[in-house]
Amino acid sequence: MSQTMLTLRVDERQDLRKSVRRKLRQSGKIPGVVYGKTIGSKPIQVPETELVQLLKKHGKNAVIRLELDGAKPTVMMGELQVDPLKDDLLHVDFFEIKMDEEMTVSVPVEIVGESAAEKKGGVLQKQYQEIEVKCLPQNVPESIQVDAGGLDIGDSITVGDLQLDEGVAVVLEPDTVLVSVAAPTPEQGPVDKNTDNEEPPELVERQEDAEE
Repeated sequence: MSQTMLTLRVDERQDLRKSVRRKLRQSGKIPGVVYGKTIGSKPIQVPETELVQLLKKHGKNAVIRLELDGAKPTVMMGELQVDPLKDDLLHVDFFEIKMDEEMTVSVPVEIVGESAAEKKGGVLQKQYQEIEVKCLPQNVPESIQVDAGGLDIGDSITVGDLQLDEGVAVVLEPDTVLVSVAAPTPEQGPVDKNTDNEEPPELVERQEDAEE
């Protein structure tokens, strides 16, 4: 599914002092940097509300046209710095892209469907939170959906089992397991308190040999 080109208005930052960055966040702006061959490296400030809405609706891999002082570079988001306690956005990087050049990008793995094995106590094991895909920017999926609905205990889904859109390739071997269902862990039996402090026979024999 091709992505819709989004537009985001940003302004260049002139004052790069740390104290100014704090004031920016307090005023509802997120400091950032945009990198690219045609635009160079420019510090910017981004409206927090618009950025948060864009992330919620389209995800981190959205294709964006920045409006920056007359320039309109096509970009995607790079590193996002988030406050680990407050979950607030602290800083965002953008990098310029070309729509006719393939790129490699990390995409979240999303599990859909509940397998009958889970209802029987099976444990669904997700091997990857994200996987890398290679494609044109407009074809980058928001997520890679893995349908676990038909899995039974002992079953798995590999990269080769995925149904991907045309032009999207996963940068992993086809036999790489993404999701599997393990059997429920058996409960441990009662512990014999009389043997808790007993030493293994081999250890006892070695101690006796040492005394001799």
